[in-house]
Amino acid sequence: MDTVKTTLAEMNEKLDDNFKAIQDKFESMEKQQEKLSRHKFEDTKSRVVVVAGGWNKDSRELNSVELFDSSKGTWSYLQPMKECRENASAFVYNKQIIVSGGWTKSNGRSLQTNLMEALQNANQISSLSTWNNFPAKLSGKLSGFSTVVYNDSLIVVGGFDGSFYSGNISEVSLVHPYAIKMLTKMLQGISMHAVELFGDKIVIIGGHTTQSINNVLMYDIKKNKCEELAPLPYPVQNMATVKWADNVIVIGGQENLFVPFNTVIIYNVKTQQSHWLPPMIYKRSGCTAAVVDNSHNTIIVMGGQDEKRNILNSVERFSFTYYTWEELPSMHEARRYAISVVC
Repeated sequence: MDTVKTTLAEMNEKLDDNFKAIQDKFESMEKQQEKLSRHKFEDTKSRVVVVAGGWNKDSRELNSVELFDSSKGTWSYLQPMKECRENASAFVYNKQIIVSGGWTKSNGRSLQTNLMEALQNANQISSLSTWNNFPAKLSGKLSGFSTVVYNDSLIVVGGFDGSFYSGNISEVSLVHPYAIKMLTKMLQGISMHAVELFGDKIVIIGGHTTQSINNVLMYDIKKNKCEELAPLPYPVQNMATVKWADNVIVIGGQENLFVPFNTVIIYNVKTQQSHWLPPMIYKRSGCTAAVVDNSHNTIIVMGGQDEKRNILNSVERFSFTYYTWEELPSMHEARRYAISVVC
């Protein structure tokens, strides 16, 4: 009888444990659902994306600027830039949105530029905000280059000067006297690549030399040295990238022939390993992307060119919470090789 009682007690204890586990799981699911519901409405609170310039088949180089209010899901026009710019660079510095370089046009001709212009008060942008010349200049007239802001300087990596692909990594001071300094030279010139800043190190991804490449380099600013990291799983140029924790997310792009990708990978800078993320809804080359929510769980991708050579105004969003892509309201204008910043 004592054995039977012991067995029954053990069974009851197991049943209690199982029930508690099920209850805990159910409560956890309820909390997760509540979190997801909250995320749906709060993930983009008080974040705006400014998209500028680019190229389309009708107007070619563009100077138009649009603002996406992610809390409302709406696009609105801002004042146009002073210059049309395609394949330029954009960054936020000292509460200013600054754009530099790229292809512009003068008297109907496409030309490259080394000039910069700025939109003041990036934290209080309105439709009346105007663009003004910024006194710093690039070391040369470039397009297809990439930049990061480091302290009070702009570090410029690679680019195309109209004749050659640049292998230069240079520094442009963003404060008076706006000095330009050559830092180092990469083993080969590149264009149409991407860069992301991790502390004192710049990760340089993909791009084009005589063909698309899958190289990943890390430039140590303090040591002024480049080292080669494990490559991407495929060659790619004209892609968008965003930084996410210790990772670079590589979005879209193309290889040598004009066959745009809808592929998305996440490359971990510490482990140097790549993993596939769900593909985009649309294939996009020359698109631009931004992280738009305060918890860094949501990415939006804008514009580009698809496999039928259509210039796109479509926008889509990837949520790490839902792990899916969904369409967002489209931009007013179709754009390839546009620039974007988050404010």
